[in-house]
Amino acid sequence: WKSGHFGWEYKSAGKNLDQALKRLQFYAPALNHPPLLIVSDMEQIIIHTAFTGTVPDQYTLTLNDLRDPSKLQLLKWAFSDPEKLRPIDTTAALTERAARQFSEWAAALRQRGHDSAAVAHFSQQLLFCLFAQDIGLLPNQLFTRLLENGLKYPAQVEQMLTNLLDTMATGGLF
Repeated sequence: WKSGHFGWEYKSAGKNLDQALKRLQFYAPALNHPPLLIVSDMEQIIIHTAFTGTVPDQYTLTLNDLRDPSKLQLLKWAFSDPEKLRPIDTTAALTERAARQFSEWAAALRQRGHDSAAVAHFSQQLLFCLFAQDIGLLPNQLFTRLLENGLKYPAQVEQMLTNLLDTMATGGLF
């Protein structure tokens, strides 16, 4: 830990660095919320940004990457000037863009003749799916993968979403 710079959790080879990050996030309040959370093992160093009000970002460095001066600079900034790693995108700007896109999408559905109440209900269901995935209720990026498959198979996307939403409402396997 370096005050005002980072918290660092090191794990031995083969340990789960996602779990190391969760552990470090648990410690962050006691460390005065450092702007960078770094996890590493003998193979890689992952710098996670944790600046208040910004969209988190991450930089993954392998040990071989440290030979590259531009990648080594990321690690130097962690020690000397973490502000250089501050993400440009703010959570407020991201939320505003997402709300605008959702609004445009809902308007397009209404223009195609869909009932406003049905569009609003469906929008809430999709927002809940995003939330559920984000907090781990829908594991392994399930909702994102469903949407990606929907792009590949547009004729099946309605049935895929219906199956997911029905299963979420009543229980069962998906």
